[in-house]
Parts: sequence; C-alpha cells; structure tokens
Amino acid sequence: MAQSELELTLEIYIDKVAEAMVNQLMENRSFNTGKLANSVRNNNKVVDEKDGPVGKISMLWYGEVVDEGIGRGKGGMPPVSDIKSWIRNKNIPKPAEVRNIIKIKY
Repeated sequence: MAQSELELTLEIYIDKVAEAMVNQLMENRSFNTGKLANSVRNNNKVVDEKDGPVGKISMLWYGEVVDEGIGRGKGGMPPVSDIKSWIRNKNIPKPAEVRNIIKIKY
C-alpha cells in the first residue's frame, strides 16, 4: 500500500528528530562507543495505530538513562571495569598527583 503524504512527512520528521538526538549526544560528549548514537539512527519508522500514523524512534535501552540522568541509585560500588574502559576510550590521562600517590592501572 502506498504511503500517505502525512506518513511521508512524518518519516522525514522522525529522521530529523533522530539526527538532532545524535547531534545532542555528540555536543554533550555523552558517548563512549557510539553504539547509542548508531541505535538512534536505526529502526525509526511510521506505525499505523488506531488514531492514525505515529512516528517511532527506537534506541538502546540506556538512551533514557543518558537523557534523563537516571542513575544506579544509592549504595553499592560502581562497575569499576566499565569506568576504566570509559577512561581509556576517552583518552583521559592519569593526573600527576595520583601517579605519585597510588598506582592506578587502566
């Protein structure tokens, strides 16, 4: 079945919104591997619902966490291996004062 003008316009709009979301991730430097940004670009579609066509933008599950800042909650040790990986991927150097006090291996 051919798409209506509304559905075509909605498709263009959700692609622009998805691109704006990716740009915001890049501007905020809210990315590590790029998987979230790539997931926002994929699988966006127009879905026919009972009230008419609706634009759906999908992304990896943690996109909402990045957007809204929802954390792990209080208590408990953060995942050290994930933090070390993030530090390496961001090319964050070890501060000189830390190098002299403690050995940090990452």
